[in-house]
Amino acid sequence: MVHLPDEVIVEILLRLPVKSLLRFRSVSKPWLSLISDPQFAKSHFELAYARTYRLIYIAASRVYSIDHEASFHDDSAIVRLDFPLELNFWLPIMGSCRGLLLFDNYPSLLVWNPSTGAHKEVPCSAIAAPYDVFPFLFGLGYDPSTDDYLIVIASYDLEGEYGETHFEFFSLKTHCWKNLEGDGFPYINHMDDTRAGSLINGAIHWLAFRPDVSQIVIVGFDLIEKNLMEVPLPDTDDIYIDDCHLVVLGGFLCLCDTDGSTWVMKEYGVRSSWTKLDKVDIPTSYYLPICHTKCGHTVGEDSVSGLLKFNHNGELLEHREFFVDPYGCQVALYTESLLTLPIGEP
Repeated sequence: MVHLPDEVIVEILLRLPVKSLLRFRSVSKPWLSLISDPQFAKSHFELAYARTYRLIYIAASRVYSIDHEASFHDDSAIVRLDFPLELNFWLPIMGSCRGLLLFDNYPSLLVWNPSTGAHKEVPCSAIAAPYDVFPFLFGLGYDPSTDDYLIVIASYDLEGEYGETHFEFFSLKTHCWKNLEGDGFPYINHMDDTRAGSLINGAIHWLAFRPDVSQIVIVGFDLIEKNLMEVPLPDTDDIYIDDCHLVVLGGFLCLCDTDGSTWVMKEYGVRSSWTKLDKVDIPTSYYLPICHTKCGHTVGEDSVSGLLKFNHNGELLEHREFFVDPYGCQVALYTESLLTLPIGEP
């Protein structure tokens, strides 16, 4: 039998998918130790060709992982997952970053790695926890300068004056909340429900309303600098921002209308780079894009519990409703990863 050098074995394992590595932990104690090593997990994640993207799908009190590269009618591409909490009602997905998912489980939050099952419950801050305070923006991001994950929340007092919104961020490494410096920020929610942030270019982005100028804006939280900035909207009247959602598709920040219209910011931060794509002809009353497949098809969700897939020309390829749920479904893209959660203590 040929025995390979340890360094060669490591290089081979780094190029395998997460699913295989989790299975190979039982091969031997040395392999278990290697694959469980946080540094190995980081190296594996940094190899772009080793990454596998999947959809997390929640409906009818069940959680599934779906391979969106396969046909929606291929049941072998759907795997049921064990969720760390009991799902009795609605548990919104509020962020996705480096294989971790953020859930709003008021009065607490949950960070979960669906690949490994690792999870951590996070208490709401003293500001966002009271029932007369409305947390309306949520986000999860990674600060490479400190190797730390941050949960970001914006909230305001329902009985207070406009312009008294508070931004806070929670460090998973230090297990503590910090207030963003400032006397209050001029942002409130532009919709009735809460919003999950869109992560791109080292910042978390949301659509929010500024009462002081009576305008909807894109506000971003820089994960390294820990400050807010605004990203310009398209300079056109050919878009109704009130009905739009902010998403990231193919590495670009996008504004998507539920009627099938999409605007793409081709160069981050440049107003003139906003480009309108051809409108897709949706078979439902609601459509929100989620991601692209490797071959460039667009995957989105409908208003019930279904997924849709369109080709490059906006032609419908597939539409499947998975589970009947009167509250609809929760869908988000995540990366399979071995990354561990920082062990911060209260």
